[in-house]
Amino acid sequence: MKRIKGLILSGGESRRMGKDKGLLSYKGKIWSEFAYQRLTDFFSEVYISINSSQLNSYLNFFPKHTLIQDSLNLKGPLTGLLSAHLRFPDSDFFVSPVDLLKMDSKMVETLLQLHPIELPFFIYRHTNGWLESLFGIYSQRGLSMINQDQNDKKRSNYSLQPYLRQWSDFFPLISPEQEKFFFNCNTDQDLNYL
Repeated sequence: MKRIKGLILSGGESRRMGKDKGLLSYKGKIWSEFAYQRLTDFFSEVYISINSSQLNSYLNFFPKHTLIQDSLNLKGPLTGLLSAHLRFPDSDFFVSPVDLLKMDSKMVETLLQLHPIELPFFIYRHTNGWLESLFGIYSQRGLSMINQDQNDKKRSNYSLQPYLRQWSDFFPLISPEQEKFFFNCNTDQDLNYL
């Protein structure tokens, strides 16, 4: 079985927050450190996806080899996912956004225990049907399929939802009690709910 690598998505523009969310402080650490440490409980290799403008700031907190700079001219989280895939083309990734500060580690553990390895993606589903596309397992095969589709079709839509729905058919349901773990901070006002 392939060893899964952890990947923190921290390369977004943080437009609604107005500042780099990965560098904000929470419980005595910056958000990216908090997310990084959560995944190191499960994975021996954890990486942080960043854009090129973030490199110097993140080098103050992380060794350079743990940082994966965006290497594609795409938009959204797909940029970080495929940049990680291009750096480690034979690896599966457990992906987490930097801003899920209330996430319980048991949610990671559950996905790892239930993961049917034949599925290209394994992520949670909300009761309304929305897929929690930035928290879960992306297999090497799944990332290769997305990368090939992007190359073939030169899509202008960078949403992960269509890929996930097209190529996977089993998504564990998030219970009402677990919804709080998927609260992501996008604005200054959201900080009041931490």
